[in-house]
Amino acid sequence: MSEWHHGYAAGDMLRAVARAFGEAADSRAYLPDFPEFTVETEWLRATARLVEGRARNLSPTAHDLVSDICRGLLEAGRALCGAPVGANRLDYLLCRIANQQPDWIEPLKRRKSWLENEDA
Repeated sequence: MSEWHHGYAAGDMLRAVARAFGEAADSRAYLPDFPEFTVETEWLRATARLVEGRARNLSPTAHDLVSDICRGLLEAGRALCGAPVGANRLDYLLCRIANQQPDWIEPLKRRKSWLENEDA
């Protein structure tokens, strides 16, 4: 049986989380321009940038740290934005990585662009 992280480097996993936050922000951009949506959308965008920045200098084997970060993002997002965070796919991804579940990779299979390495 493979590891829950499927051999992906911790930074790549966190980069996928950043892209999921970006996607969730993009999906909210089409909602009516109510102040609460604008604030939540900006939080999602800022979080995407912060997570991407953290992914850049993360040890490839820091999978436990990625799990901890995702747990914190899940809890903070639910507290700040309500449940689910941004979009169901983001909530699912964060929950699965936070709990180190092997099926976290399913959203990646549906979104091949999340697997692309921007540094290459």
